This record gives sequence, structure tokens and C-alpha cells, in this order.
Amino acid sequence: RERGDHAYLAEEVAADMSRGVGARPGFSVEIVDPTQVRDVMTPVVFTVTLDTPAPRVVEQMLNLKVHHLFVVDEDRALVGVISSLDVLRHLKVE
Repeated sequence: RERGDHAYLAEEVAADMSRGVGARPGFSVEIVDPTQVRDVMTPVVFTVTLDTPAPRVVEQMLNLKVHHLFVVDEDRALVGVISSLDVLRHLKVE
């Protein structure tokens, strides 16, 4: 898979998220549900660029019915994630 390819991006995100996952000392992990991520994940990765205007991000989240969009740079490399909560924090009146 090539860098910037949606499948590559999904694999990179999954790898990042799995780092550090495991039982803490004194605890054990019991798998009670054999369901795998591939069975419940959204199989498409929706992206925006670093210079996407905030109103466009909100519009995309609403149209796509998602709470997260992955942020990519000009080379389509993953640089972050923006969530609906990030948008709400930005709009918060102090």
C-alpha cells in the first residue's frame, strides 16, 4: 500500500491506537466478545487538509454523519484528527 492511500492511512491509525494497549500490572485482560474491529469499523477514512476552513469541517461532519475527520498534509500524510468536540471547544464562549 502506498503512503496516502486510505487503506494505508487506516492501518497507520490502527497501529498508533494499539501501541501501549495491554494489561496493567496487577490486572488481567479477559476477552469476552470475539468481535473484531474490522466487523464494526467504518471502512472509509474521511479526510480534511490543514487549511480546510472550520465551517467546511462542520459541514462535512454533518453531511457524512461522523464525529471525527482525519487531517492530512499536502502529501496526504496523517497529521492529526479533528473531532466534533474539538469544534465545540473552539466555539465555547468564555
